Amino acid sequence: MCDKCIALTKSNRRAVQGSQRLKSVRELEMISELSKYFAGLSKNLGSSYLEGGEFAMETAIAQSSQTLEEILLETSAVTAAQLGNWQMLQLEGKSLRFQDFRKKIFEREITLQLEDFIQRHVSSSVFLISETSRKLAASIVAKLIEEGESTQTIARSLTKEFNALTPWRSARIARTEVGVVGSKAQNQGAKNMNAQSKQWLALDDGDTREAHDAVNGIAVGIDEFFFPNGQAMQHPHDMSQGATASNIINCRCDVLYSR
Repeated sequence: MCDKCIALTKSNRRAVQGSQRLKSVRELEMISELSKYFAGLSKNLGSSYLEGGEFAMETAIAQSSQTLEEILLETSAVTAAQLGNWQMLQLEGKSLRFQDFRKKIFEREITLQLEDFIQRHVSSSVFLISETSRKLAASIVAKLIEEGESTQTIARSLTKEFNALTPWRSARIARTEVGVVGSKAQNQGAKNMNAQSKQWLALDDGDTREAHDAVNGIAVGIDEFFFPNGQAMQHPHDMSQGATASNIINCRCDVLYSR
C-alpha cells in the first residue's frame, strides 16, 4: 500500500456506496431528459436539411441549444443540491429526524454557493455538445454527398444516425455532467462542514483508467491536490486546474471526506 493510502472501514464503504447510488439516480433522470432532447433534434435535423440544406441544419442545432441549456441547468441544480446536502449530512452525523430538518437548509446553501459555477459549466457544456452535433451532422452530409445520395436520402440518414447515437451520447453526457457537478457539490459540502481530509476512490472493476487507479486510496488534506496523470485535481471531475478530458469524461471515481 502507498504511503498516503488508507484502508476503508465498513462504515466508509457504505458511505461511498450511498454517494454512488445517489449519482446513479441523478444520471438516470438526466439520461431521460437528454434522450428526449436528442430524439427531437434528430427529427429536426432531417426536416431542416430537407427544407434548407446545411445552413438550415446548422441553424436547427444552434436553436436547440437553448433547450439543452435549460435541461442541464435544471438537472444540474438538483444534482448539486442533493449531493451537497448528502455530503453535509454524512459529515454532520446527527439523527435522521434532525437531518430531515436540516435538509432544506443544506440544499439551499449549496445551491446558492454553486449557482455561478453551474451557470459557467453548463454554458461550456452546451457549446461543446452542440459543436459535436454540428460536426457530426456535417460529416454525415459530406460523406453522403460524396457518394451521390439524394437530398431525401441524406435527410433520412441524418435522423437515423443521430437517433442511433442517442442512447450512447445521453449516457456519456449524463455521467460526466453528474460527476462534475455532483463532485463539486460534495467538495463544497465537505468544506462547509470543516472536513480536514479526503481520499480518492476508484471503482476497481477492470474498467478504471490507469491514471485513476494509480491514485486510488490516496488520502490528502482538504485543500491539497491529487495528481492523476500528473494533473492537479481537488477531486474527481475537477477542471479548475486545467485537467484534460481524459481525466474527466465518463469518470466514475468518488471521494471519501473526513472531519
